[in-house]
Amino acid sequence: QSIGWVLVAETLSRLIPILTIGFAARMLGVAAFGQAHILLSAIDLGLVLVAFGYNYTYNANRPALDPAAPNLVSSGDVAWTKTIIRLRFWHATAASLLIGVGLYAIPTFGSLGVPFLWLTPFLLLASLDCTHHFVHTRQTASLSVAVTTAKIALLALIVVLVDDTSDMVLYAALMLSTNAVVHGFSWWVWKRDTADVRWHSTPKQADKNELNQGHTPGAAGGILRLSLPHATALVLLLLIERADWLVGNASLSQNALGEYVGMTKTLLAGSGIIVASMAPFLSEYQNAQSRAEFSRFAQLAIAFSGGLGALAILTIGCFPHLIFPLVLGKAFSIDPKIALVAACGIAGHMVFYVAGFQLLQVRGRAKLLIAILTGGLLISLVPLLMPLPGVVEVTAATAVARMAMATAAVIAIRPLVDSVPHIAPRLLTSLILATALAATSVWLGHGHLPYAGIEVGIFVLGAVLIAVLMLPCFHRLGVSLVAGFPRL
Repeated sequence: QSIGWVLVAETLSRLIPILTIGFAARMLGVAAFGQAHILLSAIDLGLVLVAFGYNYTYNANRPALDPAAPNLVSSGDVAWTKTIIRLRFWHATAASLLIGVGLYAIPTFGSLGVPFLWLTPFLLLASLDCTHHFVHTRQTASLSVAVTTAKIALLALIVVLVDDTSDMVLYAALMLSTNAVVHGFSWWVWKRDTADVRWHSTPKQADKNELNQGHTPGAAGGILRLSLPHATALVLLLLIERADWLVGNASLSQNALGEYVGMTKTLLAGSGIIVASMAPFLSEYQNAQSRAEFSRFAQLAIAFSGGLGALAILTIGCFPHLIFPLVLGKAFSIDPKIALVAACGIAGHMVFYVAGFQLLQVRGRAKLLIAILTGGLLISLVPLLMPLPGVVEVTAATAVARMAMATAAVIAIRPLVDSVPHIAPRLLTSLILATALAATSVWLGHGHLPYAGIEVGIFVLGAVLIAVLMLPCFHRLGVSLVAGFPRL
């Protein structure tokens, strides 16, 4: 039931933003839409610095409670939450100052300095995040309902309140309000559930000593040390996801930047739905009791992400003239060739997220993960060395960086996951085949509707070939997709 609720919430929380993006793109216009999401990227960086991976660290280090009473909250749980709320408040204050000063100091971001300051209260509200409490008290259904309700309310408010380009900051505030509502709700539930728990505001010295050895949560210094690797990986991942926007902001016109942001935002939103489908696998290989069990679910996740990534490339290559006008409106002029290159990068990003970001962290390979992320970020920033990089250079560098990260991640997990050599060739062949067919569709159809018959034919052919290549991966692991999904 928990897996089911998480899957529903993750899928809806990524599906609704596609509708939100579409309406905002039509109301704000190309340039304002791009600037709004550049501003939101700065806030997102602050939110990652506030979160700092504390929830992940808690999940990895929380002592097990009595199985006969899994819903109880211990005094150590309360002490942990009190500590991270205090730490997050200081993170929010420091992040607001650092990012605000940075926006003012960099000329190309100077116009966003004042709007950023208006939105800093959302960073302070993020310090109240207690969503980890829902997992340990088996209240994932409540959290899922809260997230979904907040997303639907956000869409309704944007439809009612956002009218034109002057509402850029209002749109950004509404986008951030969803997390603020969820964080406030989680804090209220935590306060309600822990009202009768006795605890000490300052952990005992013995608890601090245990924490510093990586055993028991409670003391601020130990929490910071344990959370630093995951927090570093999160910051690098966000920078990679937004590096092309930051580079584009320095060299592209506002209209060109807005079109590029609209294209990549659509692709990221679509890939988010696919990543959400990986949630059951992540839950399973986090709780795996043996190498064989971990390998089985890890292979399933890699095969799913690779197959769906190949299908995404094929879809963007065959139907760019339908997807982008449908989502963004006719004001956004998206070049199908540029979209195809960006889609290849997004497919690599999905494979990396599963094979690298999730699997390497679960198996404790934080240093290797950070090294891969750092290399990807450096490749993404290569266009900054060029005199005036255009959309082609920015898109190509981003796609190369993400595909390189995916390749490095698959190589890195070979010693950790059995039978990766059997899956990798099929995965690589599927991605190459999808790219070749998508490029053929773009070349023949030039992104225009009169060639829809050819494009549909190419899509059907590619989908069948991808299925033929990838389905044996699941049968090799003893999984029947037809029988498995109803049971899940």
